[in-house]
Amino acid sequence: MILIIRSGLVYSNTIKNYKQGDLTTNEKLFAYCKLHVDGEMASIGLIWSHADYLKDGLMFSLITSLVKESMKDKNIKLFVYYGFNQYPAWKKRMLFEPMHINVVLT
Repeated sequence: MILIIRSGLVYSNTIKNYKQGDLTTNEKLFAYCKLHVDGEMASIGLIWSHADYLKDGLMFSLITSLVKESMKDKNIKLFVYYGFNQYPAWKKRMLFEPMHINVVLT
């Protein structure tokens, strides 16, 4: 099976006659991620993956592809994943580092 990562979606388009309800899509969604961009900061707002594929590195591939795409935007200086004390081992493995951010509202 070939997985395709595009715009925060991970799917396969090699599944003939695959249906989503009554609609034949020939594609199956395995993971998705919503990326919020505000000025110089990009943040993961929503992330989901099919549990059966976590051991195969699905989330790692999704996050690294999002970071890679974000780095193409020269305006983005900071990539964050919110969540106080959420998933500390995962964040460490993905090379996220703790950082204090001062937000100035104008």
